[in-house]
Amino acid sequence: MRLSLSPTELDRLTGLVEALHAPFDYADVDSWRHTVNHHARLLLDAHKVVFMLPGEGHAPVYCQRLDPEAGRAYFEYYHRFDVAGEIAIERGMPVASLVELHGREEFYASEYYNDFMRVWDCNHSVGMTTRMDAEPGFAYMAVLRDRYQDPPFDARARALMRLVLPAFKAGVRTYLRLAADRSLLGAILDASGRRLLLCDASGAPVQGSAALEETLREDPERAVIERALREVAHEIAGLGPHRDGDAHRALGRTGERVVATARGAYRLSASIAGEPGPPPRGVLVLVEPLFREPRPDAALRERYRLTRQEIRIARALADGLRNAEVARRLGISPHTARRHTERVLDKLGVASRAQVAERISRG
Repeated sequence: MRLSLSPTELDRLTGLVEALHAPFDYADVDSWRHTVNHHARLLLDAHKVVFMLPGEGHAPVYCQRLDPEAGRAYFEYYHRFDVAGEIAIERGMPVASLVELHGREEFYASEYYNDFMRVWDCNHSVGMTTRMDAEPGFAYMAVLRDRYQDPPFDARARALMRLVLPAFKAGVRTYLRLAADRSLLGAILDASGRRLLLCDASGAPVQGSAALEETLREDPERAVIERALREVAHEIAGLGPHRDGDAHRALGRTGERVVATARGAYRLSASIAGEPGPPPRGVLVLVEPLFREPRPDAALRERYRLTRQEIRIARALADGLRNAEVARRLGISPHTARRHTERVLDKLGVASRAQVAERISRG
């Protein structure tokens, strides 16, 4: 059919296509799906939009206007009846309604419609489906209207869906490919054991190491550190080459600053990372505490098999206390303090109490 768009519809279509094409312009996958759903709802005059995207680290189905109780009912029971995506893939119908996929009589007589969709105001629908490698093998996005009395989606709505379908496929594939790359990148950063943050060429954060996240989590003023990280990354990104002749000079340039919180001071060192050639491939920021950062109790239990009492002893020794002072602090006898001290030194693998502070701290 010939499809003419009003200026408002064209703006909404453009917003939807742009959002679909850029999944990693958003803080997380649900922020991306929220924006996509918003544009789709406006473009197709829908009440709800469902975006199903299997994968790790997020809920497979996102629908911000669905009652939370309906979501629980879906995942606990009714998801087993939601086979429209499989049918669409099998029949080669990437844009279709549930009625078209199931058959009118079968659909309106089904338990899925009568006990779930109708109860939770999920009536008329039209959706688009694309293949993906992850289980269950497809992703889909469907727009819905709340009441049976509402007008069903017509041929024009299907035409708009077909117009959006290539962008939907591209967005899903981009997300899957870059999510896999990000997972690998995270493993590499974690393996370094250092507090590292990788940012893109503009200085926007992309991936942090587990060591960095642990340090940020333990500082009540993590927002201060995160703001400084963004600022130093942005500053060093601005040093990036704009001409081929500047590329080699820009690589290896670093920027440093010290940021302080109530917990202590941190040195932030940023450098341009990547191969020569404009623009820079990214910015890498190293965070180094300028104070002894004690390992949490859980880490000491796991790493050295220290008991709760032995951890208290170790921290007292790290503060420079002698056996008598340890005994007074913990309310135990000097003999017990000496016995615990010997066991702590043995478990930590150090020869003297002067080495305890370094062993139970992260440099």
